[in-house]
Amino acid sequence: MSMLEGIRVLDLSRVIAGPYCATLLGDLGADVIKVERPGEGDQSRGMPAGTSANFHFLNRNKRSIAIDLKRLEGQAIVHRLVRDADVVLENFGPGTIERLKCSWEDLRQINPRLVYLSMKGFLKGPYENRGALDEVVQMQSGLAYMTGPPGRPLRAGAPVIDILGGVFGVVAALAALRERDGKIPHQRLHRSFGRSHRDPWKQSAGATSRPIGDGDDSSTFTHHLPRFSRTDDKSFNLRIEGGVHLFQGDIRRRIEEMDSFRSGVTDKDI
Repeated sequence: MSMLEGIRVLDLSRVIAGPYCATLLGDLGADVIKVERPGEGDQSRGMPAGTSANFHFLNRNKRSIAIDLKRLEGQAIVHRLVRDADVVLENFGPGTIERLKCSWEDLRQINPRLVYLSMKGFLKGPYENRGALDEVVQMQSGLAYMTGPPGRPLRAGAPVIDILGGVFGVVAALAALRERDGKIPHQRLHRSFGRSHRDPWKQSAGATSRPIGDGDDSSTFTHHLPRFSRTDDKSFNLRIEGGVHLFQGDIRRRIEEMDSFRSGVTDKDI
């Protein structure tokens, strides 16, 4: 008998951190139902490193159903699935899950024993309404400054923040299930990438002021742009998804709007 046999997980999450968390729960024996966008599916199906490999790595051990959460009919289907679920997992941007009528407050009325796991970039505070990609937290936590050479912070080649976020999510869900079945009828959990990922390298960062490792930006999405510099000598992070030609004009406009950057950005640079 598997550890989580009889536990049903409804996976509303997307891309890496949330799906990986649900995958690990499936590895432990849970019945995982993944909700995807009709016609498009999860964004991980189209990751540039290899559609099939990424999607299957992040979504093994799952059944899948296409539901349009923006439609009332789709929301009603999710509400029916929640009746028999033990865990609901989501990692939408701030305010999105509330608009989709699938928030903790909405679903606990349907299933009081539900464990609800929200995986967000930031908890309550000044950044709570900001999204957080893997490299954003790498920069803010200091990991990127330990990876690259002096003065040139680099994103780690693997999405370590997202992967660790999934692992921490599993720990939280297991603890909540244990407590639910013992004392408390329902649990809501907030998992913050920004908070939980400082610990793995906090001690090393305090031991030395020099970056650890060379870093190789050829394997990352975040690249050093030597012609761009800020007047306050601070670094910035630029992420591009999709064909660069589609966003060239928008990238130029956004860079030119940054008053702290010097001029001289050409189309070749972009």
